[in-house]
Amino acid sequence: MQLGLQPTYYLHRAPNLEAKVSILKRAELQLALRQSVIVLFRNAQDRMITPVYASRLTNPNSNVVLAPASLHATWRPFSFLLVHGSATVLPMLSNEKDFENRAVGGLSAMVELPVVRGHSLLLHGGEVGLWDHDFAYLGASYRLNYAWFMMQLGFAYRLRPEGAQGSPLLSVGAYL
Repeated sequence: MQLGLQPTYYLHRAPNLEAKVSILKRAELQLALRQSVIVLFRNAQDRMITPVYASRLTNPNSNVVLAPASLHATWRPFSFLLVHGSATVLPMLSNEKDFENRAVGGLSAMVELPVVRGHSLLLHGGEVGLWDHDFAYLGASYRLNYAWFMMQLGFAYRLRPEGAQGSPLLSVGAYL
């Protein structure tokens, strides 16, 4: 079991906690369950990294609790290929002043090509909103994993009925 938090959310005054539990671990297949809780205080849209046009979440009159639950899978059909997938349901709970309590589903997939040890090329894709078709995304990135250090650099497109929006991806992390 892993227990942790997203430090960047705390910078934006959004307390959070995550738990991830492995339910199957074989050489060719791994499955895990993940549960998070994120609290967005009033007017979170004014403090968040994600702008309103991207998240479509505004809460001027209420606190919001997000509680995403996911099933993650990693399949290794060949030594040079990993396929990662997840199915997520995101309950959004508030006092219903800003919006009704609801849950949104999403699917994502990532194909990973480990080029040499510690270096991977990744192709990303997913759908958020499922039946509502909020948006889909496609992207590609490079990932470096070296001992305690991780870095990912890439580009993604968010596809909506109104049009597409491209954005760079940059992630830097440390394993503790």
